[in-house]
Amino acid sequence: MNNLEQLAALLFEAIVNLDPQEFDAVTDAVAGFKTEDQASYSALMNGDCKEFATLFGAVEQAVSGLK
Repeated sequence: MNNLEQLAALLFEAIVNLDPQEFDAVTDAVAGFKTEDQASYSALMNGDCKEFATLFGAVEQAVSGLK
């Protein structure tokens, strides 16, 4: 596991272990970013900075798998 993968895993774990109110706030923020700022979301996920896409992907995975 490289450093980026380790950071993504730690970020995932931190999010899934939040209390329910904090978890819901992260879920709402992710959903809002994906729907209200689609151009930025698309640029993030399909752009040249795969590291940020990897980290945001960990956040998405954390909130989508548990909601």
